[in-house]
Amino acid sequence: MMKWKVLLLALLLGIQTPAIAGLNEGMTAYVAKDYATALREWEPMANRGHSMAQRNLGIMYANGHGVEKNAKAALEWYRKAAEQGNAMAQYNLEVHYATGGSEAATINEEAVKWYRQATEQGDAEAQFHLGAMYATEDGVPKDEKQAGDWYRKAADQGYAKAQNDLGVMYGKGRGVPKDEKQAVDWYSKAAEQGNAIAQYNLGVMYANGRGVPKDEAQAVAWYRKAAEQGYAGAQYNLGNIYANGQGVPKDAAQAVAWYRKAAQQGHADAQNNLGFMYRNGQGVPKDVVLAYMLYNIAAANGNELAINHRASLEEELSRAQTAEGQALSSAWKPGTPFPKSSRTGKIVAQAKKVTVVVPQPTPPKAAKSARVPAETVASGNCRPKTSRITCQSQCFNGDCVVTYANGCKMRVTVDSKFNPFTSQWEYPSPSC
Repeated sequence: MMKWKVLLLALLLGIQTPAIAGLNEGMTAYVAKDYATALREWEPMANRGHSMAQRNLGIMYANGHGVEKNAKAALEWYRKAAEQGNAMAQYNLEVHYATGGSEAATINEEAVKWYRQATEQGDAEAQFHLGAMYATEDGVPKDEKQAGDWYRKAADQGYAKAQNDLGVMYGKGRGVPKDEKQAVDWYSKAAEQGNAIAQYNLGVMYANGRGVPKDEAQAVAWYRKAAEQGYAGAQYNLGNIYANGQGVPKDAAQAVAWYRKAAQQGHADAQNNLGFMYRNGQGVPKDVVLAYMLYNIAAANGNELAINHRASLEEELSRAQTAEGQALSSAWKPGTPFPKSSRTGKIVAQAKKVTVVVPQPTPPKAAKSARVPAETVASGNCRPKTSRITCQSQCFNGDCVVTYANGCKMRVTVDSKFNPFTSQWEYPSPSC
């Protein structure tokens, strides 16, 4: 008892005990990159069993600072400190095992073990990671209720990643009752701390009026915060917003700029939409080769719409244009800028208007309206067989009459497609 009183009095008077002095001097030297002095201060303390010095030695061995880099030695020092209850060392062990820093067959089990020890001491980051392991069935049986409980413990301590993930749990009703207002509250807490994913999620909630009144201006503000941090999903959404003029003045050039940022990170939908902008000359000079390149890249990334758009565009391109587009797409690497012009892309054959579409639920039934006026139309195919064809069409809800320059009239029907730029189902004009 007297020993603790002496230590407390020393701390209150600003008198350093030898152990505290050695730790502080070692840390001062370490920060100044004077690793030899740090090692001289910490090694004797670690050998005497001082847990923080042991943990610090582990860091030096893990990074090769003042000693030869040695993962095995780092692990041994971390373990010695962790077994004495040092939460920081327990966390170092968690990271070691969770990231595969051991050849043991029980890597995840070891990670869970040390996460648990750190969480018992209130380590918020460990609580978050343990929650994530329960959420994803990583080393433990999947248990969304346990995941939610651990996320909440970390979130209550202000840990932003846990606040965001707890918001996701509430938004989807996983492990907790679905409550979109609670989701917004947790997203807001994390977003205010600068968490880009939470800022994006909060933008989604405002854009769709989920848990809060719909507010396009707020959605734009939160998307922008996330986009400026490089979050590709927010950059893509900002591109759509500027293309459509939702909460901001319509601005095709801004749409292109945000699509480009997301697309260069590998966002397949942004690549597809940027291809549309180049194909139609919206916000950029028209360049069908760059459009083909972008459709090609998006298709390789799994965007099914880009596959259709590429096939349609191929019909308009010369062999030289197709070859250039393929070469450009093969040469591009994720994270690098796209070219802003091509050699042959401005030489355009007769182009077809293409509407960008994204997968959507079954469209609502069209309201009843007058059909196309009764006209005499050909029962067969009277389409002119010439290299250049012009026509006019008159449509009501997809029921169209196409009139060719030779006077031939044909009735055709077209399917409705969802236009992400207007957020509406539309009937495209039939091609000639």
